[in-house]
Amino acid sequence: MANVLVLKSSINGETSLTNQLINEFLAARQAAGHGDRLIEHDLSSMALPTLDRPLFAALRGAVDPQPAIREAVALSDQLIAELKASDLLVIGAPMYNLNVPTDLKKWFDLVARARETFRYTESWPQGLVEGVRAVVVSSRGGIHQGRNYRRRHALSARGTGADGDPGGGIYLCRRAGQSPAWSRRRDRQRPGADCPARRSGLSRGEIVLALAAFLF
Repeated sequence: MANVLVLKSSINGETSLTNQLINEFLAARQAAGHGDRLIEHDLSSMALPTLDRPLFAALRGAVDPQPAIREAVALSDQLIAELKASDLLVIGAPMYNLNVPTDLKKWFDLVARARETFRYTESWPQGLVEGVRAVVVSSRGGIHQGRNYRRRHALSARGTGADGDPGGGIYLCRRAGQSPAWSRRRDRQRPGADCPARRSGLSRGEIVLALAAFLF
């Protein structure tokens, strides 16, 4: 039985293609006999705090007496605990304005904490979240169908080059408009993705959709 953390970030609720794909993915796992324990968050309805200067300082250990800041730090602790307790992380990441939704970025801001989920090295941050695979589910409007926006979408917030490799088990399922276009990358160390998808010749850079891929 796997602990599955599901993050839905679409602003379109039940009509969201990304959310529909997530539901299909979870249904496929259930049909395959996976007895998943689910924690599911609709990030767009959680009113996650924005990372500002006081919260940034508090997340780095500074004492802040403001109740709102203390609540935000407690929420960060909770979200990190959920992430570390997960076996599988399912991230819904539709493309808005050639980027990921604001609420998804807020979630990453709350869980990306030095010495908690990653540590700095001389070359690149090293992830401290072990044993968690990530499946990124993404859709984009029909106007983008047939256009190669996914590379820019994948790399826009991570700040890596096209050859960047997140390591760990990072897989992608995507759909453009109403036309299914499933794809995945099979990780060398962790074969056997749970994504009900066909293989695709995506480059490593195109698959790096998770903002904080360095966590894993």
